[in-house]
Amino acid sequence: MSKRRVGLFAALIAAVAALLFISSGCGGGVTKSGGLETLDGPAILAKAKAAASRATSVHIKVTQVSKGTTSVSDVAFSGGASTGTFDTEAGTFSLTIVGDTIYVRADDSFAKELLAPAYTSAIAATIKGKYISGPTTNAYLGSLNQFSDMSSVLSTILSPSGTVTPLGPKAIDGIDTVGIVAKKNGTESGSLYVANDGTDLPVSLVSAATATTTGSVRFDKWGTVPAISAPPADQVIAIASLKLG
Repeated sequence: MSKRRVGLFAALIAAVAALLFISSGCGGGVTKSGGLETLDGPAILAKAKAAASRATSVHIKVTQVSKGTTSVSDVAFSGGASTGTFDTEAGTFSLTIVGDTIYVRADDSFAKELLAPAYTSAIAATIKGKYISGPTTNAYLGSLNQFSDMSSVLSTILSPSGTVTPLGPKAIDGIDTVGIVAKKNGTESGSLYVANDGTDLPVSLVSAATATTTGSVRFDKWGTVPAISAPPADQVIAIASLKLG
């Protein structure tokens, strides 16, 4: 399996992590009290991480704009399974992971990267509009398994570097939150907003615009994402049947 292929999905996780605490953010508005406003930064972060670790499901949407190009990663986790749609520099694809099986439906550009060097015009015609399925250990699909574990993804996102301090209250989509900001080497490096309603759940990460990049991460549907199932059988082609070698 090529290093390029291995790195495709790892890059998505890195992109999500990169949006954590990369902007100064700002507070504002009156926030109802769930008690977070009385705590210091590390305590607020600890409560957010603990609340996230107790959740059984979540929906995460990452939006990035880089050099004028918008990319969106939209993924849900529930009951140990995950499903989502992803727009990357390599192409777009839909992904579902249930148990030890990965299902991926990709556009031509991403399929070419994923299955190279075995990708041919015949393979392209066979899988067009279909999900390719295979075990999480498959040489071609295994790199996509990095987004199967909800706890691992959340741990990555909610692990800032530097010193964390309170940022203040802010209302986000009608949710009262308290923000925290991380500073590294004396420079503010970003903000996380946590629901101040007693749940302590993460609500949003917001990145400020740089010369080339901006973005955001939105968390919602904590504990309410429906069970995730495999795609219909008539939409699935087993990777083994493609005889990729």
